[in-house]
Amino acid sequence: MASSGARGMDEGLKRVGRVGVEEVARLVGSGGSDFVVVDVRDGDFGEGGFVRGAVNVPSDTFRERIGAVLEEHGGKETIVVHCMMSQMRGPTCATMLVQAMNAAEVPWRANVVVMTGGFRQFRYSYGGRADLISDADAGGW
Repeated sequence: MASSGARGMDEGLKRVGRVGVEEVARLVGSGGSDFVVVDVRDGDFGEGGFVRGAVNVPSDTFRERIGAVLEEHGGKETIVVHCMMSQMRGPTCATMLVQAMNAAEVPWRANVVVMTGGFRQFRYSYGGRADLISDADAGGW
């Protein structure tokens, strides 16, 4: 019985999801406004370009900027978070964002997802697409 009570407390809490680069490319290519791509690369931001329209919130300052990210983007349907490979910084920042959303009194609408493979996979898949990647020649790829 105790376990079902614990499960009940988790109901309604947001969790970090995953999304493939194909879905991110579809979102970016649609030109829609109900999503945002948050690139949490630090000194490597812009290396090889960046997802068109992405905002950079470096992982080393992410915790201090969570409130601003939520104020500006929490009402969107989807917040896509990534770093270069989405193995450490991206998932860590996405988790911090979801924890802040769950702790807040405001019922934030956004679903938070990590882009599988990170910018490296996105660039590999869509490097020739200027409609999906900005400054693709940056960083000597």
